[in-house]
Amino acid sequence: MNGPAPAGTYSRSDMTLPSEAFETERLRLQPISFDDKEAFWRMRSSPEVMRFIPVDVATDKDELFREIEADFAKGERFKFFFAVFWKNPDADQSSEMIGLEIMRPLEDGTGMEIGYWFLTEVWGQGVATEATRAVAQYCPPLMGFPRQHIMASVAVGNTGSRRVLEKTGLDVRYIYKENGADVWYLEMADPARD
Repeated sequence: MNGPAPAGTYSRSDMTLPSEAFETERLRLQPISFDDKEAFWRMRSSPEVMRFIPVDVATDKDELFREIEADFAKGERFKFFFAVFWKNPDADQSSEMIGLEIMRPLEDGTGMEIGYWFLTEVWGQGVATEATRAVAQYCPPLMGFPRQHIMASVAVGNTGSRRVLEKTGLDVRYIYKENGADVWYLEMADPARD
């Protein structure tokens, strides 16, 4: 990597995800909407999904819906979230959102963070890798940043997510502490790598 972007290069208030949906071989990604709230609830209320995410497991559905409705009204939080769906769901696959992909500026403006959540029923099917690779390819030219400025943070022990990110082209650079826990910091290794 050529080093991080200068501080202040990327602003959460000035950037947003592309508004168009796009597809991969098996998936359709589109900006999340309030209509995706049931699947969002299933993720946020799942101890397995939330195990390595530094957000409490949701226990009150109505409270969560009020919270996300208010967030949608403000227009900030979810503007960096893609909802992930099966492109052509078969009888065994849901037509609801199966996961989220996130591409957002770091709070300090020095890079772009990629992340994701997926329902447990799609784990182990290559869905996270397929969606994350697509977001890493699709967003940089449309949002105006070089692919090598993509980074991620993953809790040490979450080897599944680490593998997804490595297959996307990110490499572990170091381990740091966050709220007393060890966290892998990954950066895009080679912008040309698939």
